[in-house]
Amino acid sequence: AGLIRWLQTRVLLEGKISSGDIDLVLLTDDPREVAETVIAAYEAQSLTASQRMEKE
Repeated sequence: AGLIRWLQTRVLLEGKISSGDIDLVLLTDDPREVAETVIAAYEAQSLTASQRMEKE
């Protein structure tokens, strides 16, 4: 897709992001997938440190 190509050929090469950052981008046209991803990320960030340790 154009966004990913731009990130790889411009932003990454300019050193503004690392190669692992591109893996953090979810490219989808499915609203349900977007909602599930955002909710999961929010819930993961809302955990306390001890709760995160229990999950691992």
